[in-house]
Amino acid sequence: MLHHVKRLRLSALLIAGCASHITAASFDCSRAATAQENAICADPSLSLLDEQMTAAYKALLAQLSPSAAAEVRQDQHEWLRWLPQVCPNHPEQPARKITTCLLSEYSEQTASWKDQLKRSGGITFFPRIKVIALADKENSIPGLMRPDFWTARLSWPEIDRPAPQQAAWNAAVRAQVAGWKQLHSAEATVSWELQGANQQFISLGLVNSRYNYGAAHPYEERRSFNWWVALQRPLKAEDVFRPGSGWETLLADRCYAQLMSADRARDLYDGTTVRKAVPDAVKDIGNWSLDARGLTVELPEYSVAPRAAGFLSVLIPWNQLRSRLTPAFDPAALPEPASTTKASP
Repeated sequence: MLHHVKRLRLSALLIAGCASHITAASFDCSRAATAQENAICADPSLSLLDEQMTAAYKALLAQLSPSAAAEVRQDQHEWLRWLPQVCPNHPEQPARKITTCLLSEYSEQTASWKDQLKRSGGITFFPRIKVIALADKENSIPGLMRPDFWTARLSWPEIDRPAPQQAAWNAAVRAQVAGWKQLHSAEATVSWELQGANQQFISLGLVNSRYNYGAAHPYEERRSFNWWVALQRPLKAEDVFRPGSGWETLLADRCYAQLMSADRARDLYDGTTVRKAVPDAVKDIGNWSLDARGLTVELPEYSVAPRAAGFLSVLIPWNQLRSRLTPAFDPAALPEPASTTKASP
């Protein structure tokens, strides 16, 4: 996978206007010339994925403004140039390994475009993708499977047809995701989930899943990116809670009580360990997501439970926090959870 390979010609065929021999959703297999092209033509599952990705990509473009569509086209072109670096042809490896790699990448890219146009609170969010493949032979780390090569697949949403205040959010979320791009000797994927959005407030969940070469399993870091639209800046703790009101203790107590409830306690470390971990977790705004229901605190991986327990979160309704809220903070102005918001046509 580290060797230089020819540019993957088939990839350009997936974008309208980029090739001269498109015959259907994909390309003309009678003219396949590279190992990757031949792998797609030889494998029915991969051929179907090729067509499905193209269909999802075109369907997304049809729903976007010209400027947003241009961004998505650029993202797709970059992915096409990136693909041969992560799914190359080694003469010594069986063709099925190329096929396996292409199946994985095509599945990821199809999922990146399909059903990823989100509408919430009168705002349309469209998906963005940046892919990275870098060699770093000067800084190799002994003992790793691939010490001189790392890849990243970063994804995030942006607002289509943004108002000036919303354009500030687009720039801010790009910068937030870009902070995770320096991922040496690892395979990293940054994904996203829209937690809630309206004209006043946007809550976005970002997940950085990183697999360090030689590690037993990936490591995941989850962060919320909470943004005041009118103020054009991220949320601060003092926007929600009165300083000196003891909100940190109240949040910690509420989280601890819910975590130690009978149906959840069996997944946790001992009570003393949980009690020590919770205060730090609740004070970190990156662990918060806010919506009309209340404040959700997500506990970092390994902080209160083994990895097998997954990520644990606690929802605290606003009526349990009202005595600590600032007078200017109005929970009624927050969006409904995105999972419960019906998308507009």
